[in-house]
Amino acid sequence: MSVELAPYTTAWCHAFEAEAKALRSVLDTVLIELHHIGSTAIQGIVAKPVIDMLGVVTSLEAVDAADTALLKAGYVPKGENGITGRRYFQKSNTVTGQRTHHLHLYPSGSPHIERHLAFRDYLRAHPQKAAEYNDLKRRILADKPLSRTAYQDLKAPFILATEAMAVEWHRQRPPAPARSDKACPVIYRRRDDRIEVLAFRHPTADLQFVKGSIEPGEVPETAARRELKEESGIALVDPMGFIGAHRLGEQQRLWYFYLAEVADLPDRWSHQTEDDDGHVFDFFWHPSGENLTVEWHPLFHEMFSVIQTSLFSLHTRVHPSRPL
Repeated sequence: MSVELAPYTTAWCHAFEAEAKALRSVLDTVLIELHHIGSTAIQGIVAKPVIDMLGVVTSLEAVDAADTALLKAGYVPKGENGITGRRYFQKSNTVTGQRTHHLHLYPSGSPHIERHLAFRDYLRAHPQKAAEYNDLKRRILADKPLSRTAYQDLKAPFILATEAMAVEWHRQRPPAPARSDKACPVIYRRRDDRIEVLAFRHPTADLQFVKGSIEPGEVPETAARRELKEESGIALVDPMGFIGAHRLGEQQRLWYFYLAEVADLPDRWSHQTEDDDGHVFDFFWHPSGENLTVEWHPLFHEMFSVIQTSLFSLHTRVHPSRPL
């Protein structure tokens, strides 16, 4: 069967949503997550008009036990079909026989889950790379019809190279925040060959670093910038560097740390907050090489350990022979 490509359409997303609802009913407790993958999930890319779906399942044994139910729903089982640790199914139009859906099922923790989702998200986030993939597809089929196998073989070098970049990019991205997670903007400056971190005295809660809750739907870096502006009056223009997400405190909430160097701030100043009952915070600079005192809550000691590690790495790259 030769490959035929169709221009991108939002109907593919709607088709996935409709099929996902039906599949969740069929697989019930077996299915953990279901994702739309492949070119039909990436805006602007030509694709075979077949909806590729990736399901994360509790186990392959549970999938095998559901083969009959999936077959009744139109999904023909193909076993691993060349990929160890997978269960693959195909669905076709009952009237025309045209292929309509591919279903790839992997147990939770399979590395194949990451590579599929990373490839999709990378192309969604990098339109130029998506356009490169789109042009490659068109060139491959420009001269003559090709079989599915030949078509896949010609795309393989691009996919393998892009997958490697996508997985690395995916692993560097901050995890998605929950409602109770926090953002911590770490503002530092260099003085006399040492690094100092911005801190403040709260009128009722001792010494602190700037931090705050991430609001529903808010990107962690946006939350860090917002909290910095609200608590200190500083409105950053330059980008901040993500230095990690760490679980801290008794409740083990996830704290997202962002780093920025600011050189033109005063040694001390006061800022009246718009929230937090309009308290006045007194800001100062704490040397990164000095431990915190008992005036700091234990949670800030945990935070400072994270901050010190990042600043130490930064400082030694710039001044390898000088102490913090």
